[in-house]
Amino acid sequence: MIIVDVFVPGAAKTKGSMEVRNRVTGAMKESVAGSSRWRALMAQAVRDDIARRQPPVAELRAPYPGPVSVTVAAYLTPPAGWVARFLTAVIWPIWPRAGDLDKLVRNVLDAIGSTSRNAKMNGGAIVDDNLVCRIAAWKHVADDRHPAGVRIVVETL
Repeated sequence: MIIVDVFVPGAAKTKGSMEVRNRVTGAMKESVAGSSRWRALMAQAVRDDIARRQPPVAELRAPYPGPVSVTVAAYLTPPAGWVARFLTAVIWPIWPRAGDLDKLVRNVLDAIGSTSRNAKMNGGAIVDDNLVCRIAAWKHVADDRHPAGVRIVVETL
């Protein structure tokens, strides 16, 4: 069964590495500007989608505690002045700094989970992202048919 099926419009951000923001307190920050904001936006969209669905079967209510499959389709806007040098670059986002697919997916997986101490970062679709047993993911160049953003589908296995 489908737990979440949502499109989140906007400029997808990768999950960056954590960097020390304050050596005295040990406070950390994301190395990718806007990564945390993007995760919070995805988490809100996931929460909204779950609220709309209201599954009638109690064991499918979020956060789901069992194995799941996650599908991620990221549509990325090319940088200003970008010109495709190869035919494949028209379809596939392979320009410098387009973002690694695995890091785009990491941010999605964190957003659908429910373990962050910061509630706005939790989509609450699944108990923890270690429940993800299958992932299908790809990235494309955004266009008129597919605006910039990410489609997220979470299904039970």
